[in-house]
Amino acid sequence: MKPLEPEELFSGGWVKIHRSILLHPVFQDSELLHLFLYCLAKANHKPGRVLFPQSEEGELTVERGQFIFGQRKAGKETGVNERTAHRKLVLLEKLGILSRSVSRRFTVVTVNNYSRYQDNHNQADPLTDSLVSHPCPASVPLVSTNKNNKNGKNDKKKRMVFSFDSIEYELSKLLLTQIRKNDENFLANDPAAEAPSLQRWALQIDRLIRLDHRPPEEIRQVIVFAQTNSFWRSNILSGQKLREKYTTLLLQMNPRRQTQSNAKVHPCEIVI
Repeated sequence: MKPLEPEELFSGGWVKIHRSILLHPVFQDSELLHLFLYCLAKANHKPGRVLFPQSEEGELTVERGQFIFGQRKAGKETGVNERTAHRKLVLLEKLGILSRSVSRRFTVVTVNNYSRYQDNHNQADPLTDSLVSHPCPASVPLVSTNKNNKNGKNDKKKRMVFSFDSIEYELSKLLLTQIRKNDENFLANDPAAEAPSLQRWALQIDRLIRLDHRPPEEIRQVIVFAQTNSFWRSNILSGQKLREKYTTLLLQMNPRRQTQSNAKVHPCEIVI
């Protein structure tokens, strides 16, 4: 393997960007998006060696999807403050989009699943794939449901991840949007918490649909009701609370149901 010059490693060619980035927390932070695109463009499209003649490392093999990150150089090339560039790089690592190998002299950055979504021609979702270890169809959770799991007790044993166009994730996003109508700063100060929160909420909505047999359109109406009600909008701030209080919310939204449920039972009737 011959040594490659930086121009040969990084120049020319192109990289793919999936439209789903519009829904990802990365897109909501301009500096974070800037640094993500920088990392994607700097990553090697093929393996190569970088020489360090005056250091103990001698040479380093930089694999496909990797590049050597310099905080000062990144700041200069992106126009982002050096400290900010480092902080955003750490945040991208926390989001699972990239990983770092840090030594005394340099940092090797690996764009997770680089080959998977740069080589894939089936329109896979790159950022969703970056958060998981295996691909899946766009609208199917990334875990098989246990047929014997009637109470949802085994859900915690496997990590369930929902794609951006699944109904579970869509309803979770609706809940977040409705909450932010009342509190625009909700989760906004911590972009790294948004995606995991939406995934946890989507799991609860999945349970509402799959285990509680609640239709998605009804869930949509309950979410809107909860966030327009003066009492519930400060209490329903997660998917867990939504499921926990769902029956109460539904009865308050439809008083007629509550009247029917409170109807007196004839003394001769046997309730099973």
